[in-house]
Amino acid sequence: MKKILLLISLVLVSVLSYAQVNAPTNVKAQQVNLENKALVEWLAPAGGAVAGYKVYYNVKGAPQIDSARVTTLNHTLTNLMLDTAYVVRVRAFKVTLPADTTYSAFTTPVNVVIAKPLVKPSVHIQAPSTTPNKIVFRLVDTNMYETGFEIVLDGGAQTIPLTYEKINGEAVVTVENLKPKTVYKVKARALRKVSDILTHEGPWSEDAYETTKVGLPPPAINFKMAADCPYGVAFTWDYAERQEDLVYVFVESSFDGWNFSQIGTVAVSEKFFYYHGAEPGVNYFYRVTTQNATGQTFSGPFQIFTKPYVAPNPPKNVRSLQGGTNKFTTFLTVAWDHGDQDNACKTNLVVNTEVAIQVNGGAMQKLVDLPNYTQQYRIDNLKPKDIVDIYVRSYSDKGHISAWTSIRDTTYGPSATPTGFIGVGGKDNFGNHVLHLSWIDTQDEGQYFLERSTDGINFQEFAFLKQDITRLTDTKLEEGVNYYYRIKSANWAGESNWSTMIGPFFFQYTSAPNAPYGLVAKRNNNGVDLTWVDDSIKEEKYLVEKSPDNEQKFVQISELGRDVTSFRDNDVTAGKTYFYRVRAWNTAFGHSEYTRTVKIEIPAAASAFVFDATVYPNPVSETLNIKAEGVNSLSSYRLKIFDPNNHLVLDQEVRFGQENTTSIGIRSLAPGAYNMTLTDGKDKVSKKLIKL
Repeated sequence: MKKILLLISLVLVSVLSYAQVNAPTNVKAQQVNLENKALVEWLAPAGGAVAGYKVYYNVKGAPQIDSARVTTLNHTLTNLMLDTAYVVRVRAFKVTLPADTTYSAFTTPVNVVIAKPLVKPSVHIQAPSTTPNKIVFRLVDTNMYETGFEIVLDGGAQTIPLTYEKINGEAVVTVENLKPKTVYKVKARALRKVSDILTHEGPWSEDAYETTKVGLPPPAINFKMAADCPYGVAFTWDYAERQEDLVYVFVESSFDGWNFSQIGTVAVSEKFFYYHGAEPGVNYFYRVTTQNATGQTFSGPFQIFTKPYVAPNPPKNVRSLQGGTNKFTTFLTVAWDHGDQDNACKTNLVVNTEVAIQVNGGAMQKLVDLPNYTQQYRIDNLKPKDIVDIYVRSYSDKGHISAWTSIRDTTYGPSATPTGFIGVGGKDNFGNHVLHLSWIDTQDEGQYFLERSTDGINFQEFAFLKQDITRLTDTKLEEGVNYYYRIKSANWAGESNWSTMIGPFFFQYTSAPNAPYGLVAKRNNNGVDLTWVDDSIKEEKYLVEKSPDNEQKFVQISELGRDVTSFRDNDVTAGKTYFYRVRAWNTAFGHSEYTRTVKIEIPAAASAFVFDATVYPNPVSETLNIKAEGVNSLSSYRLKIFDPNNHLVLDQEVRFGQENTTSIGIRSLAPGAYNMTLTDGKDKVSKKLIKL
């Protein structure tokens, strides 16, 4: 019995194993060309061959099921109802016994819609909901199986594509972020997604048009102050865009930047505002409010401090007018310029000027108030050399007063005594002693007079100097001599006192004196006149020697002081011949060399009178005067001047007029020491000059 049961079990297992069928996979179903057909496709099951497949389909939700047997991996269902959804399932089968069939399990059901062609929806603009950047429309659709919609907006040089989900008959669609004041065209069409790669597109709806509303008016920007005067302020602004969207423009002001009140309106084409209601010296905030049908826009606040009325700037360039009739011994004339004025806002305009004075440190006296077009005033009733402090200040048209501006001046009178008179020793480029004299320039001087002395008691005029010259170098100095100096100033009103004398300035001998040169002997009535050139600043005396015996023996006939350059020998005898020589001497180094020896014969009969000459002033500045003796007014004479290097610097023919005098201009000569000769062709006079 056990054997029979085991055999039956083996047979059943074998039969069941042979009869098992796997289900097909990857079932797909889709409508064919929008007809009442559907193509169903699947993949064969794994695990062995099958005899065929059975396709089951029924209207979705309905109990009745239709089926078809096929041996292929696809099947087309026909005679289906349009606009109807179907459920499709498939299973495989095979024959296990001649009269028996085994089926697999059902595949997962798939849905397929057998739809009519899509029809165009309609678009209805909801105008009350339109804003500057939003359009709202109602989308109405009669398609049953659409899966979504495509919507396109065209306008403002842009195209906006949108997608929208499936609706049930109609939906309200809102499109935002649009441009204000722009016409948009709206259209839509239904979409049916059949598969991942196939989507049916319906026809476009009729075009619908809507214009977005005007946006809020643009704000005023870029404020610029045009005036901040105490009697009115003005400012300008710009609009970034859309000035044409403005309907009204208001201007408002505020003290605190928060609470604004309207102070005026401007036309929408204007971008300028003038306000004369601002108080001087007060800070205000301003803003511009723009308005149109959509609403209002406020600008940011713009701040202007209204200038106050202030005191005028003090007069400037206050000065005493010098020269001519503007300054005299009994009056001064003061002039000034107005300080800088705010001509744009007129905050400190000058309307009159006050002049006051203090004389010699006394009480201040107000003299006059002058209109603004008068900018100088003559101060009378003064005395010579009065020290006058002059004060000037300005008044504005609002009663404000500037600070005083002052100067000090002195009425004209004799110039003051020069101060700071000093002398500093030095040497020139040739090693000669010089003395540099200087002093402080005094006020109101016309000229300076400088005098020199060798004993501190007896002074001689040394130099005459023009105004403002404050230094002079004395180059005519000799060693072994004490020099003293004094100076005074003068003008047409009088002279100052002499300065304190300075000196002595002493220059010790540094060597023996140079030998004199140019020794000349001339007959003069019953005597002989000797002249020579002083070529040294180191001589203390000159020694004159004579030989009556053809230079066999010389005898000293005279001892002369320094700077002496002539000697008259009256001890001569007619018909004899004499020889002369000269040398210099100082106590420190002794004698110089001799001059060359000159010879002169004294005829038995007396010769004609020999002429002589005197030059003045010496030192000389511009014009040299020569007074001669024994000259003929009908004759001409030759004048020559040599510089220290014995170079001829002036050669001129001269004649002597009334009183035997003549004048020669030497302004062109440089300052220094010069030698002058005057000759008639036979006799000659030599002189030394100092040019200042």
